[in-house]
Amino acid sequence: MPMLTVDCVSKVFHGKNSAVEVLRCVTFGAEAGEVVVLLGPNGCGKTTLLNLAAGIDTPTSGLIGIRPPTARYGYVFQNYTGSLLPWLTLEENILLPLKFEGLTSEQRRRRLAAFAETYSLGGVPLSRYPSQASGGQKQRACIARAVLTASPLLLLDEPFSALDHEGRETTFALIEESRSRDNRLSVVVLHDLDDAIRIADRILVLDGKPASIAHEFSVDLPRPRSGDDRVTTEFTSLRHALMRVVPC
Repeated sequence: MPMLTVDCVSKVFHGKNSAVEVLRCVTFGAEAGEVVVLLGPNGCGKTTLLNLAAGIDTPTSGLIGIRPPTARYGYVFQNYTGSLLPWLTLEENILLPLKFEGLTSEQRRRRLAAFAETYSLGGVPLSRYPSQASGGQKQRACIARAVLTASPLLLLDEPFSALDHEGRETTFALIEESRSRDNRLSVVVLHDLDDAIRIADRILVLDGKPASIAHEFSVDLPRPRSGDDRVTTEFTSLRHALMRVVPC
């Protein structure tokens, strides 16, 4: 069985005088160790699908589940600023999930120190509060918080949106390490086609109103990948194929 199962999932949002069906019969499975990227136009339901996978929302119809059902997940929200608690420092925000895992204060700090040795926090001012940090610093804190959890599933909603070149490169490396070393499943919402090709094992293209999976692409390029791969024949061929079907 796949680790994540999405079986004919539909979602309708009900307003005061109307109802909007955002997703209709979305179906796919994803295995541990995969990186699955969701592409599609703004407002097509990509974030809604992540929220359904996380259990933040429930489908109107269909089934969605994680195996085992008790598995934790790390979530990098698109609204990274709103997902940080403003009365906690960046360090306290990063370490908060570990508190609920039962780790002591010293154990939490040691895990963060070990993490920072391999994943550069890029000058993130850990002692500052979110209001004192830049957008990129806050987004990197959110990424660190998600990855530090003992979770087999990562959900990442536009994780590169506020990052500079260094932040993007270290985040690419972090997703790759989570896949290859920790056998984590990552489901990532993106808009940039090159970013999608660089990190994905599979790319699912959502389209339509309501949206469903219109196209699926396997990415068989050798790993690890770098920005230099963008000039290869295989990379450019896949980019052109995506450009033909991904709505602007």
